[in-house]
Formats: sequence, C-alpha cells, structure tokens
Amino acid sequence: MDQVDMYLDPAAYLEIARICQNATVELKKINGATMVLMPQPISESMVTKTAERGDTPLNVRKRKQLWFCINMGWNFATDDEKIGTVSMDTLQQIDAYTKEKILFDPFVFLNDAYFTQNPFEGYGTNVKQKLKATA
Repeated sequence: MDQVDMYLDPAAYLEIARICQNATVELKKINGATMVLMPQPISESMVTKTAERGDTPLNVRKRKQLWFCINMGWNFATDDEKIGTVSMDTLQQIDAYTKEKILFDPFVFLNDAYFTQNPFEGYGTNVKQKLKATA
C-alpha cells in the first residue's frame, strides 16, 4: 500500500485518478496486476476531536483532507520490482502535482505507508523525538 495525502480539491482528485489510470498501461504488462485507488476523506472535526481527546503523535493538520491509499496486487514475486517501479513512479507524479498545486502534505499514515516511505518524517521533529523516547 502506498499513501498520498492532500487537501480536498475536486480537480486534484480527478488528476490523481488520471495519474493512476495512466499507470495501468504499465500494469497491463505484469501478470495479474491490479491497482485500486482508495480515497479516505478526513473531516476537520475528526482531526479536532482526536486532538481534544489527548496527545496524538500523528500531527495531522486541523483541516479537512483527502488521503489516498493505492493498493496493488500481482501474481508473481518475480514482478515485485516492476510493481515497485510503477508504484514509486505513480507516487512521484502525485507528489509533484500536489506540490505544484500547493496541496501536498508530508504526512503519511503509518498503516498505509509503502516500505520505501518514512511515515515518521511527516509527524514533525517534536513528535518524532517523543516517539523515540517512548520506544
């Protein structure tokens, strides 16, 4: 699973879907390859209520957001590298687009992170230090 975070923007939602759809050109070359784009809307009240309940390490911005999780599947381990390339290319295109439109957020939800992503970087320095001290 890979995750991309962005603020709500209808045009960006469509562009991210287009980027993922374009990735299917490469996926067609991989036996059994599939991609599912899962939008995860996060309301401002959800973030606010979570913060009110106590200290949360997630450092999620207090505004409505739309997170995307990209799930990919394929049949053979011999295609792992190809899938990884398609995945990272897709993420890089989405990151570039959201940065250009000033919609990018470095936060990556730990449960949805790809193995090459470092979700703790988006939590902020103070939170990262607290987590290390707790560990």
